[in-house]
Amino acid sequence: MVRHSKPGNADISFQDPHVRQSILGLFQSNTIRHTQAVRLGTSQPLGLSISALFQAFSSIGLAFHTNWRLTLVVLSIIPVMCIGLFLLSRPLQKYVDYHHEKLTAATKLANDFISNILLVKCFNTHVQERQRYAVAVGEAALLCRKASFFRATQNGYVRFISTVMFLQGKYPKVILYLYYGL
Repeated sequence: MVRHSKPGNADISFQDPHVRQSILGLFQSNTIRHTQAVRLGTSQPLGLSISALFQAFSSIGLAFHTNWRLTLVVLSIIPVMCIGLFLLSRPLQKYVDYHHEKLTAATKLANDFISNILLVKCFNTHVQERQRYAVAVGEAALLCRKASFFRATQNGYVRFISTVMFLQGKYPKVILYLYYGL
């Protein structure tokens, strides 16, 4: 048994220098590859977010500079939009979670059926297993349709509010009359 005076002074002279270089090269290439993946994964969304924020603030600044009263009227719809999106997103998340649970249950049934295929063949229960799987997939599909309905409703609501904001900008006197009765 070899004892070392310091933990870093291990005797590695028995190893081939080519093997050490290949191990170090492999470690270095993996590290560089993972670093590049992290860099690419964060740089593009961050850059797009910064660009979108800059565009939004510059557009609002230009709108306030052009006609600040009209801008305030147009921006007055944003709280209504946020409340509507909040109310529509609550049931959507519930259906997405239920859909995920049902898909997990259907996958578990399929895995059990496949892993126990000999027992299923032996006891001739493939019809029952297929029916159980079809029911689980049907329940997941129903929840997926409900979630899709809420996503479509959310999308339609945002488009409707965007149209209202456009109309507020195009016909400001009509909108001011409807709001304040002027």
